[in-house]
Amino acid sequence: TTELRDFFAKARNGSVRLIKVVIEDEQLVLGAHKELSRRWDADYDALVLPLLDEQQPCYVLYRLDSQNAQGYEWIFISWSPDSSP
Repeated sequence: TTELRDFFAKARNGSVRLIKVVIEDEQLVLGAHKELSRRWDADYDALVLPLLDEQQPCYVLYRLDSQNAQGYEWIFISWSPDSSP
């Protein structure tokens, strides 16, 4: 969707730590996002785990503090619980 694409562009500035993308009506939509607060390893448990739902698969993009030639490095997490539809 346009909202998600625009948010991805905004996230490149480095202030967004986490982006949750969910599937609704067969489309990818922004489910949640979190701003930076501490180092990536200190933020991880506090930010990622509460966003995971046993009934809803999602994608989570989690920004590390390290950078490469393209900018910040990100971890891509695919969450698909066995009990989800």
